[in-house]
Amino acid sequence: MLRALLNLFSSVRLGITLMVLIFLYSAVGSAGLPVHWNVLRPDAWLPLREAFDLSEFRWFNWWPFAVLMGLFCLNLSVTTIRRIPFNRINLGVWMIHSGLIILSVGSVWYFGIKVEGDTLVHRRALSVTWAGETQTIAAVPGKRMTLQSADGRRADVRVAAIDPEATLEDGTRSVKLTLLARVDGQDLLREMQAGFPESTQDFTPRVDNSGWSPVDGTAVDGFETTLSFAPEPHFYLMESRAVYLREVQADGTRGPWVERPINNLPMFTDRLNDRSRVWPEGGAKASSQKSMSAIGLEAIHDNDPLPEVRLEVTDTLRYALPEVRRTDGGPAVDPTATVELSRSDDPETRSFDLRALDPAARSALGGALEMRWVLDESELDSLRQIRSGELLVDGVSYPLTPGTQAPFGSGTLTVESVSDDLVIGGERISVAIVNLKQGDDEWVRWIIDDPALTRDLDAQGQPIQGGLRQADIATEYRPGSESSVRLIAGPGEQDLRLLIPGDDGGLVQDVRNGNWVELGAGLQLRVVRYALRSQAERRPLVIPQDQRDRDVGFLASTVRVTCPEGVVRRRGLKDSWLLYHLYAFDGEADLPRRYRFEPSELVLNDGRRFELLYSRRRMQMPEPVVLDDFEVRSRIGGFTGETSSIRDWTSQLRFVKADGGVSDPYRVHMNNPAEHQGLWYFQSQWDPPDPARRDDEVDSLGLNHTVLGVANREGVYVQLLGTILTVVGLVYAFYVKPVIKRRRMQAAKSAVGGQA
Repeated sequence: MLRALLNLFSSVRLGITLMVLIFLYSAVGSAGLPVHWNVLRPDAWLPLREAFDLSEFRWFNWWPFAVLMGLFCLNLSVTTIRRIPFNRINLGVWMIHSGLIILSVGSVWYFGIKVEGDTLVHRRALSVTWAGETQTIAAVPGKRMTLQSADGRRADVRVAAIDPEATLEDGTRSVKLTLLARVDGQDLLREMQAGFPESTQDFTPRVDNSGWSPVDGTAVDGFETTLSFAPEPHFYLMESRAVYLREVQADGTRGPWVERPINNLPMFTDRLNDRSRVWPEGGAKASSQKSMSAIGLEAIHDNDPLPEVRLEVTDTLRYALPEVRRTDGGPAVDPTATVELSRSDDPETRSFDLRALDPAARSALGGALEMRWVLDESELDSLRQIRSGELLVDGVSYPLTPGTQAPFGSGTLTVESVSDDLVIGGERISVAIVNLKQGDDEWVRWIIDDPALTRDLDAQGQPIQGGLRQADIATEYRPGSESSVRLIAGPGEQDLRLLIPGDDGGLVQDVRNGNWVELGAGLQLRVVRYALRSQAERRPLVIPQDQRDRDVGFLASTVRVTCPEGVVRRRGLKDSWLLYHLYAFDGEADLPRRYRFEPSELVLNDGRRFELLYSRRRMQMPEPVVLDDFEVRSRIGGFTGETSSIRDWTSQLRFVKADGGVSDPYRVHMNNPAEHQGLWYFQSQWDPPDPARRDDEVDSLGLNHTVLGVANREGVYVQLLGTILTVVGLVYAFYVKPVIKRRRMQAAKSAVGGQA
C-alpha cells in the first residue's frame, strides 16, 4: 500500500495533471468562463466564482485550491526525493522544486492571516467654541453647525470655501478655510490657515453691503475657532459585513457605534425568503428562487447597548434600489391609482401614479390627466361642467397664472400660487395666494373660495391680527374646472369612474374592472391598481442582471434586519431593509461629500430608540492616522475630470502617539506604500473637485480627504525566499548545468583518447 502511494505521488503524469488543474482553476477564478467568441469583450467572461459567492481572494483560499496545491507540493517532494539524485548536476532542479514548495508555504502563511481594508481620513477638522459650547465638524465645504447659549442666543456657522493648496507670503503650503457665521445677530467672515493660527483674519460687512472689511482682532468676543488634525483610529476590512448599533437618547444625543458582525453572508447572489418584501418587477423573480437561513447578529463587545436583544439578517440583495410607492391598507381615506396610457400606433405604454388628495401628485401630462375624490354625486356633476376660474380684486379680474404681476391701485399684485380642491379638516377648499404691495406696505392674502376663510399674512408669513390687513379690499376666487380626463374616486368605497370631457357633461365610465377605455384619437387608458386607503411603503426594487453596473460594487447591496422586540424603520416608514455604507460615519458632522449616511431606526416595544447602520467590519490601528498634507500631480492642463490626466497623488501622513504627540511624516503615493507598526499604508483613492449640485451646496476644490489602503504583509519574505531560490535554480539549470555536463563530456573524451 505504501509503495503504491509512493509510486503514485512520484508520477510525472500526476504532476503534470495537477499543474493543468491548478492552471484551469486559476484561470476560471481570475477571468471566468468564456461565453462569447470575442474574448476581448468585457461581457465575454462569466465570473463563475460569483456563483459560489466567492471573491477572488476567497476563491484562492477555498479548500479545493488548498487541496490541489497540497497534492502538487507532495508530488513535487516525493518525485524529487525518489527520482532526482541530489548531486551537483541536479542542484538546480532541487533548488527549483524547493523554491516552489517554500513559495507555496509562504503563500499559505501570507493569505492565511491576511488582513486588508481601507480608511478615509479627513485633512482637517473645524472646532467652534461659543457661549460655553464646543462643536467639531469635518473641514468640508458646505458643512454647517449651530451653537446655542443657555439664554437662547445662537451662532450659525458654515464652511464657505476651502483652498487646499493655499500658500502663505513666504511660500509655505497650508490649507486655507473660509467660514461665514452669524453670531448673535452679527455677520462675520473668517479666514484661517491650518497650522498658522496667527494668520486668522476676521471681516465684517461694509455699510453699503458691497463686500467685507477686515477688522483688527476678532469681530465677536468669545467666538473661537480652531483647525486641527482629524485622527482616524480604524480601518474597514474588505469583503466583510457588519451591522452597527447605537442608542439614541431622549434629547437626541447618540452613543458610539458598536459593531455586530454578519457571518457567512452571501456576497454575490440574492437571497430572498419572501418575494412580497420587494417590488415585483425587475430581478425579483430570479431572487425569490434562492432563500437563506436567518443569520444571528451576536453581541461581541462589552459596550453593546442591547446585549440580550437578538437581531437577525433574514434576506440580502446584491443590487437593489429603495423605492417608495403607495399601497393599500392605510388608516385613512387617501385614494391613489396607477393608470396606463397607450396609443394604437405605439406598442409601448406609459404608466402614471396619481394621488387624489395631493395637489402635487394628482395630475400628469401637464394637467391633461387628473385624479379627484368626490364626497357626493353633486361634486361629480359639478366636475362635469367646464368653466373658467376667476380671481377678482376690487371688481377687477386678474389672470390665474402663477408669477403674473399686475398693477393694483397704487401698487402691484403678484399671483404666487393657485390650488383647487384641497381637503383640510374634512372640508374641500380652493385657494389663490397673492402678494399685495402698496407703497411700503406689503402682505400676502390667501383668497379662499369660501370668503369667510380668507386671511392675510405679513411679509414674514405670520398671521395678521384681525384676519385682514385692509378689509375694504374686496377679493373673490372662483375655482374653475378644466377639460381634462379625470379619474373620479368616491363617494362610495367601491366607486371608481373615468370622466371623459365632451358634450353634455362628457362620458362617465366605470373602470374598476381594469379594462381598456377608449379616449378617442387613438388613445386608450386603463387602471391597473387602485387603493382607497393608501399608505406610503418602501421596498427594494431588484435590478435585473443585464442592467447592473459592475463599477457600483456593493454600494447598491442591502440586507433585511429584524428584531422580535421592536420595529425597524427609515425616514418615518416601516422599512427593515438597511442600505450599504462604505464607512460607519458618526453623522453629518464628519460625512464627506458624495458619501451616503442614511441609518435606519430600531424602536423597541418599550419605547427606546436605536440606530442601525449596514457597513463593513473594522479594526483598530496601532496608532490613529492623520492627514498632514495632500497633493495631486497632473499632466499639463491640470485635472480635467478624467482619471487619466492624473500622474500621481501623495498623502503625507502622521500617526498620533499615546501621549498626544505626532510622529514624523510618512509620504505615501502610488506604488510607494509606507510601513508603520506592522501595517502597510498605500494610496487608494482621493477627493477630486466636486461642483455644487443643489442651491444649498457650494463648490469644492477637492483634496479634503484621502482614502488609504491598509494591510499587513506577513509571510512576504518567505515568498520572496522561495521566488529567489526558484530563479537561482532556473539560472543554474539552464546555464550552469550545461557547462558542467559539457566539461564532464570533454573530460570523458580526453580520458578515452589518452587510453587509446
